[in-house]
Amino acid sequence: MIGTHNTNGAAPKPTAFKPNSTPTVPAVASAITIGTLEQRLLTPEQAAKRLGISPRKLRQLAKDKEFPIVPIGRVVRYDVIDLDAWIVRQKALAQEWEDKKAAEWEDAQSRRKQGEEQGDDSTPPRSG
Repeated sequence: MIGTHNTNGAAPKPTAFKPNSTPTVPAVASAITIGTLEQRLLTPEQAAKRLGISPRKLRQLAKDKEFPIVPIGRVVRYDVIDLDAWIVRQKALAQEWEDKKAAEWEDAQSRRKQGEEQGDDSTPPRSG
């Protein structure tokens, strides 16, 4: 196959994350390569520790379908790729929320400024 191997016959290396870029879900998956020492399936305790939450919160998130579980017989495991993808989604949601709040604040400031320019003082004078 042309283009699938280097001239020395070795497989091409996957590209690494760029520190200042926002990784996408497929980028998270490609970050875990064959041959890494990282364990792919985690126990609930390991998964909770990885996310920095309690095992109880982890169970609740899984119950709410925030990420899938991997049932193996009577035990449950969590896939590192799913956990990392959830982290990426949470970052995106947080950024979206911050952007929305900033836009609302700017809109409120703009309306307030327009009211001041028109001499519209909607607050009644204090009696006293």
